[in-house]
Amino acid sequence: QVKTNINFRVHRLKLMECRQQNDETIDGFVTRARTIAKKNKEKIQQIKLKIDMGVSGNTLAIRTYHQMYKSAPTTVMLKPERNIRLMAYNGREIKCLVSIHFQRHSNSSESHDTKFYVVEMDGPPIIGLPTCEAMKLMTIHCDHIMDSTPDVTTIERLKETYPTLFDILG
Repeated sequence: QVKTNINFRVHRLKLMECRQQNDETIDGFVTRARTIAKKNKEKIQQIKLKIDMGVSGNTLAIRTYHQMYKSAPTTVMLKPERNIRLMAYNGREIKCLVSIHFQRHSNSSESHDTKFYVVEMDGPPIIGLPTCEAMKLMTIHCDHIMDSTPDVTTIERLKETYPTLFDILG
């Protein structure tokens, strides 16, 4: 018999003035360089990010991309990201237009590069499991307990070994 105990622990993270709003969203800050009056200044934009621990990448809807970058190229000018195939939970393919990198700043004044895929779909920007782990928003604790496995060779033996798992119809 194999028992697996997995505990997800979601941590609060202060990322600039970041605060936890609820279980699924955080207020995050990303920075981008912008030339204003021929001087380089940093502009900080606040975006709401949805945490999805079942996703392996970070996505940003094209609409949000255009809101962040007013002078950004149109979708016609964006080239599809090669060798990237994004799939929704229902199996539908999500068209990836381009990937962009954000500098994410932590409390220790370190900056980290975070990759987002700009996609043709609506919805909030999503950060996936790898970014959540890198930002220490959550940790996964997993214990595997192995006992000897019973010798089950027939259906009758299976029902005897695990009587609580089968009802009259099973």
